[in-house]
Amino acid sequence: MPLVQLTARSVLTACTAAPALMGAFMGAFMGAFMVASMGAFMGAVQQTHASGSEVRAWGELAFSGLAQGNDFVRAAGTLDGTVALRANGTVAVWGNGYYGLGVPPPNLDGITAIAGGGNHVLALRSDGAVFSWGQNDYGQINVPEDLGSAIAISGGRVHSVAQRADGTVVCWGAGATASGISPHYGQARVPAGLGPVASVAAGGFHTLGRKLDGTV
Repeated sequence: MPLVQLTARSVLTACTAAPALMGAFMGAFMGAFMVASMGAFMGAVQQTHASGSEVRAWGELAFSGLAQGNDFVRAAGTLDGTVALRANGTVAVWGNGYYGLGVPPPNLDGITAIAGGGNHVLALRSDGAVFSWGQNDYGQINVPEDLGSAIAISGGRVHSVAQRADGTVVCWGAGATASGISPHYGQARVPAGLGPVASVAAGGFHTLGRKLDGTV
């Protein structure tokens, strides 16, 4: 049986001339197309970095449209956007705009650190105050009123973490319980007796604390 080579043009022509052929072609054609294309299209994970004062971003086209300027000192990525910290302590956010990611709190300045969560952003001000905006389906942007002064922040998929000046850790968002039912895996429940830590980091659905003795 002779092989027939299908191209995008031939499929489009056939389906335009005979709409009834659409169902027959779409399964095989689109299935093969998705297998061949998904690795290149979706596998290009969004990445950002700040090198000196220049920010570069690459990956899915939805994340194009870099903020203008050459005074960036930090950059971080979320699932649907990018946030960068300028030398003057203000932030710039770009991406697809879901969940209000591109709308930081008004008069946000004096920022010294930023962190990207799943679809939310955290910002740490010079006085230790923490701000957050974006997706809030699990309370991940609801900064605790009793947090006090923080020195470090990190964002997980649907939870947030802050380290106080005294080394204690505060978490909020999904995972205050460890029910094991997604996304509650205990990632926001600080272990009893953890004590002061030297640094914190949030994974997708877990949290890390590096203790003063170097253990994790």
